[in-house]
Amino acid sequence: MLAVWCIAFWENIGKPKKILIVELGAGDGSLCKDLLKTFEQFKSFYNSLEINLLEISDKLKTIQKLKIDNKKVKWIKKIKEINLGPVIFLGNEFFDSL
Repeated sequence: MLAVWCIAFWENIGKPKKILIVELGAGDGSLCKDLLKTFEQFKSFYNSLEINLLEISDKLKTIQKLKIDNKKVKWIKKIKEINLGPVIFLGNEFFDSL
C-alpha cells in the first residue's frame, strides 16, 4: 500500500524525472526490499527513483546490505547527504524505536 501511495504521489506532482525516497532507520531492510519489489512493476516510476537509507548503525547497515541488492539504493549517515528535489520521507522502524 505504501509503495502504491509513493507512485501516486509521484504522479500527482507531475512525474518528475527524479524522485528520492529516504527511509530513516531502515531496521533489517524489509520495508525497502518490499517497496522495491512493487516499484519494479512500474517502470517509469522505477527509472526516476533513488532510495537513500539513512542508517547510523553499522551493524544494521550490514544486515540491510545483505537483504537489499539494488543499485537504486544508497546508504547515508547524515541528513545533509540527501540530494535536492522531490523527496518522500519514510520512517517505519525509526518511529518504532522512539
